Amino acid sequence: MAEVTIDWPVLKRAKVTQQDFAKLVGVSRVTVNGWTKGESMNPLRTVKVTKAIEAITSAVESGVLPMATIKDDEQRMLALKKVIYDQLTKKT
Repeated sequence: MAEVTIDWPVLKRAKVTQQDFAKLVGVSRVTVNGWTKGESMNPLRTVKVTKAIEAITSAVESGVLPMATIKDDEQRMLALKKVIYDQLTKKT
């Protein structure tokens, strides 16, 4: 599989932090930070990361993200996971 290109500006527009993204794809914030600096990604992560990026991009383009500011980390993550799920399962 080809190297994944992460669209960091889209994540910023979506107001998805490195910590949020790390939780979504099952890695540490330090790992995501390394990706921002050009470190290579474990090939086993590429499918999950690609799907997450595609869903976030779609949510930004459709106006679903960014969400209203949710202060509680757990509640924000639940809302973000729902948005990602909805984007991945919507009928086109």
